[in-house]
Amino acid sequence: MESLSISRSALLEKLNGMDLLLTLHDRFGGSFQGKLLHYCAKSGAVVLDGADTADCVSFHQLEDLSSIKLHTKVEHLGWLTGKTVSPLIELPASDFDLDDYVYQAERMLAEQLNHAIQISLEQVAASDLTAKLASRRVIESAMAIVTKIAADSLGMELLGSVNTLCFVNTSEDSLKVKRSLATIKIYFNTSNMPGTNLAEKLERDIERVL
Repeated sequence: MESLSISRSALLEKLNGMDLLLTLHDRFGGSFQGKLLHYCAKSGAVVLDGADTADCVSFHQLEDLSSIKLHTKVEHLGWLTGKTVSPLIELPASDFDLDDYVYQAERMLAEQLNHAIQISLEQVAASDLTAKLASRRVIESAMAIVTKIAADSLGMELLGSVNTLCFVNTSEDSLKVKRSLATIKIYFNTSNMPGTNLAEKLERDIERVL
């Protein structure tokens, strides 16, 4: 297949107003999945309606994006490029690398906070795709909350006493946040994950233990 000549900006302009799922990867190592709500070519503003977190809307700058992944059938490549495209081989969803995601998340937090916070996982089996995807959802929400808290000097000072975020897959019925010294533990049950209020509950509980 010939190389594709479409730019990130042109792709986002084509996707404006379309009901298609995509993942944005940024230069800080973060990844954000959802549907494009708005793209402004003049300012470079990108607004994404989150898929993993139902109550999340994220805002990005085009210059910060490293890549864009479309979750669509192969014929959409023909629509984008005007060319006939042969079917692609897709990796099974079980190949999602949670360890690499955690590594990238740690790098992103260190860059944004100027303070290293380790992310650890407990009772999440490498072969359990449901648990891995649920872990990613909770980690993404927690990172957004930590970044929000760090936006003011008091929040940054409080986070300075935290060195570990530990995510624990548990059989307990509800989402819980506890603290032990410099470690914040977030307990979640993959079979009973909160719906639209996940971020709201996490934010309230994380602020409580800080």
